[in-house]
Amino acid sequence: MDWIIKWIQESQRKKNIYDAMKAGKEVDKLPLTLGEAIQRLDSDEIIKSALPEDMLRVFMHYKNDEWEKFLSAVTQWDVDTYLDVLP
Repeated sequence: MDWIIKWIQESQRKKNIYDAMKAGKEVDKLPLTLGEAIQRLDSDEIIKSALPEDMLRVFMHYKNDEWEKFLSAVTQWDVDTYLDVLP
């Protein structure tokens, strides 16, 4: 019975990613952008093999389109920052 209590305590103990990094463990970071997430998905054969081919193709098409639209959008910050710079 003691092993169950110990197992529960171990599983409930909070793990800190910064402590793991300090200890020298290799920690994969999450993608910071949709573009990086798309690239990681495209290179992950395990995830790709788990999805039906047509579903993956359509998903990748829509996510790439979404990322391209995001990159081409002009924000208010862009206008405020760069409009005065134009001749």
